[in-house]
Amino acid sequence: MKPIILLIASLFAGCASMNAADKNLPENVGLSAPDTFGKRYVKTIDFTLQGERQEPVPKCVALVVSNDDFATSDDSRSFVGQATGNYYHINQQKTQEGGDVLQYADEREAVANGRLTFKYSSMGIPSEDALSFRLSVEADGDAVTYQYTKIQRASGYTGALKNAGFRPMGAWPSAKPMPAYDAVKRLTDDLHRCVTGSR
Repeated sequence: MKPIILLIASLFAGCASMNAADKNLPENVGLSAPDTFGKRYVKTIDFTLQGERQEPVPKCVALVVSNDDFATSDDSRSFVGQATGNYYHINQQKTQEGGDVLQYADEREAVANGRLTFKYSSMGIPSEDALSFRLSVEADGDAVTYQYTKIQRASGYTGALKNAGFRPMGAWPSAKPMPAYDAVKRLTDDLHRCVTGSR
């Protein structure tokens, strides 16, 4: 009985190690508590950047942030016919609808729903994903804060796996969180250049 317990323990330890958060994620990324398998998810991304506000925050959010539809697809219903041996390709497509961007606004503050898309490569295969988020921007004196919450990620194409659309964003290395973070950083930099009048 003891060897079985040790085996199970080692399997769980291996899963936890594989699913640990990507060490490249910076400290401004807030993570969930580990689940049963040690997986953690990106909950928040926060930036505080120096610079005085020169433009109304809502104006810049409206100019820079979008919340467009995103198309997802998969081939999960494709099959090989038993009688013919032929492969029947069935591509399923679905539109993940966007919506309004600005949810609240005044001269120095805004709350928005947004989406962005980004491309990256996984095992040499090019992919395009989308990130959805709630963004709060506040200009206060000589600094501007940008907080991203309600972060979810969707893959454009998942091949033979069913495409589940937007889901919580994984923080473990094989979930490829860094390309998503880099895309958020680029968006934040564009916003900050607008808010501070440096674009």
